[in-house]
Amino acid sequence: MRDNSKCEQLKSGHRARLRERLISGEGIGLLDYEILELILCSARNRVDLKPIAKQLIAEFGTLSKVIYADVAKLKRVKGVGESSVAAILCVREALIRALKGEMKYGVVVNEWQKLLDYLRAKIGNSNVENLCVLYLNKKYRVIADEIQNTGTIDETPLYVREVIKKSLLHDASYIVVSHNHPSGDPKPSKADIHVTGRVAPPCVCSVSLLGFPVEWRVSDGMVDYKTALDFMTSRVGGILKGIESEMVWLLEHPSVYTAGTSAKDEELLSESAFPVIRVTRGGRYSYHGPGQRVVYVMLHLGRRDKRDVRLYVRNLGLWVVNTLAEFAIDSHFDSNNTGVWVQCNGQEKKIAAFGIAISRWVTYHGFSVNISTDLNNYLGIVPCGMAGSSVTSLQDLGVAVSFEEFDAVLQQKFDAIFSN
Repeated sequence: MRDNSKCEQLKSGHRARLRERLISGEGIGLLDYEILELILCSARNRVDLKPIAKQLIAEFGTLSKVIYADVAKLKRVKGVGESSVAAILCVREALIRALKGEMKYGVVVNEWQKLLDYLRAKIGNSNVENLCVLYLNKKYRVIADEIQNTGTIDETPLYVREVIKKSLLHDASYIVVSHNHPSGDPKPSKADIHVTGRVAPPCVCSVSLLGFPVEWRVSDGMVDYKTALDFMTSRVGGILKGIESEMVWLLEHPSVYTAGTSAKDEELLSESAFPVIRVTRGGRYSYHGPGQRVVYVMLHLGRRDKRDVRLYVRNLGLWVVNTLAEFAIDSHFDSNNTGVWVQCNGQEKKIAAFGIAISRWVTYHGFSVNISTDLNNYLGIVPCGMAGSSVTSLQDLGVAVSFEEFDAVLQQKFDAIFSN
């Protein structure tokens, strides 16, 4: 007759030794079936699990394949019941969540390996195709993910409308779409390539049309004027193609005079140490330099269904007026003498200058506000073609404001005017 108590003691001693090796840091020396045995014993403590663990490894090939095996196939292995399957699934879910946690707080574009590890864990071992969509915020961090569709062994449908709807729901700025190949061959098929080419343009256009966040960029230090021009030209092209988001760019230039399309030679009053650059924006001569907040605005008025240049310029003016009001500065926008003006010692003085350009309803250039600008640098030109006019700054008005403080209010006031 079999001595059951002796068998229990042997099993108990064997598992205790496995646990001891695992806890003492010798887990790396355990065989796959021994790790699996420890997993299973959490669900079935009174059964000799070594044969079952060995059978699972023999059936599926590796510990990883056991953990990610199909539930129905697991149950077909002799001795594997509901409790054993639940224990294996618990480990699977723990691994997926751990990998997701590693990836969630990182910037996806800098950590592709973590992304790949997570996707392999989530869908890589499935015996049917799964379409997984990850939703990213504007800092490229994962904010949500889901299996959108489960298909057959060699195909799964992709519904662009559903992806875009979920993107809006999660307030996502970017998406990553992936699917697995149950065959194990990761090489993209002709169908994969075709679908990607067909889906990418409507996805990008839908993102732009459906109100994804405008990118805000603040540049530290001085930005060369010609460098800024080149960047705006490139960005406008990207917006028109639907591959770049709209943008508000806050920056500061080294001292420079710029001549708009209406500038006259006689309005440049003297030779200057500052370079003079002719540009395609409207307006006449203007000055940019240290202490001035330059705001370049790249919005697609066509997609916003606001093809009205005068309205756009008035809205820019209202935006500046509302911002200055937060610093107790009473100002007004003048559409005839384009700019934002204030009363200073009984005289009208300009505190913000405007000059815009539009390419196929995408705006660029914008306006500048004098924060702590050296106003003597305006003496070399007739600002905006207005002889006898004066300029001022927040500092000149006795208001001490940092760029950071001004930028924060500027961004706060933007949405009320330009939000879709």
